[in-house]
Amino acid sequence: MRDIDIGVLHFLRSYFGRWPAFDGFVETLTENGLLKAGPILITLWVLWFVRDAQTQRRRVGIVSLLVAGCTAAAVSVLLTKILPLRLRPVFDPTLNLGMLQVTPDWARVSSLPSDHAALFVAMACGLIFVSRKWGWLALVDVVLFVCVPRAYVGLHYFWDLVAGAAIGVVFAWLCNTEFFRTRVSERLMKLEASNAAVFYGAMFALTTQIADLFHDARQAAGLLIHAVVWAGRSLGIPLD
Repeated sequence: MRDIDIGVLHFLRSYFGRWPAFDGFVETLTENGLLKAGPILITLWVLWFVRDAQTQRRRVGIVSLLVAGCTAAAVSVLLTKILPLRLRPVFDPTLNLGMLQVTPDWARVSSLPSDHAALFVAMACGLIFVSRKWGWLALVDVVLFVCVPRAYVGLHYFWDLVAGAAIGVVFAWLCNTEFFRTRVSERLMKLEASNAAVFYGAMFALTTQIADLFHDARQAAGLLIHAVVWAGRSLGIPLD
């Protein structure tokens, strides 16, 4: 597996520096939420509002893929915290990649598995259950414009992305089983009929966070945890 990781990495690196404009474009792809998430989120919102005999079925499928994506991302993030730290290629001094500049904070986050791959592959595979044509196009977009750029700049090895994608595929399948769609997705859809304002407000907030890979939500959660710990200490309750 290590040989494959290094082989793919050096293959991609062989193109680095040939076209500075291309390198800059790839770097932008790894950072820009609109370019990463925009195509798939725009597609699901368009499909949501298409009115025909399949509207309800599509909407249940869209709810399922959103749950699949969020769950897959959460599981992948959890795995990066409990599995041994795997240094990202760009920060490995033994590789001497000379790749693009990336945020130094990434050095403290394990590269295995890729939460980007988990989230967006789960959503793209879930979209296949909604519309095969748009789902497969979304999957191609995720591979070319989300996964490959992250390997190119040295944020992930090949198997990091494969592991994240596998998590995404599993949750896309689980969330589209008849049991899940009946017990979870269809029940969530009832909120759209009973309280559309709350439902669409939540959908808007969720999709904006997906575009940013929950960066703001993670930051807010961190602040909340610190506040609870501080309050506990003030009351003499050890919480850390």
